[in-house]
Amino acid sequence: MGHLDFVHEKGGKRHDVPAHHNAEAYLDAYLHQAGIWEDKKTPLFRAINRFRKVTERPMHRNDALAMIKRRAKAAGLPANISCHTFRATGITAYLENGGTIENGDSGDVDQ
Repeated sequence: MGHLDFVHEKGGKRHDVPAHHNAEAYLDAYLHQAGIWEDKKTPLFRAINRFRKVTERPMHRNDALAMIKRRAKAAGLPANISCHTFRATGITAYLENGGTIENGDSGDVDQ
């Protein structure tokens, strides 16, 4: 299990977030492909424009949900899948692999 280092947007507090090595690799690939690897103080997940190019604007939560719904449908998953489904699944996998509630929740940006 690897770790991702994030800066919390409120006050600049750093968070070391436990992450599966595949999640690290996927995030690295996204950052490189989107051309935002060096953009340290900008939104991580960004909106795309009508030309399907990444913009400086953050992705809206409704767009994130719509993306998840499209991919869930294409995979034949239930229609009630949401962003929180993946959060719960991720936390469960983390705990099943030796993580603790104290450490698993330390990277929660809702604190």
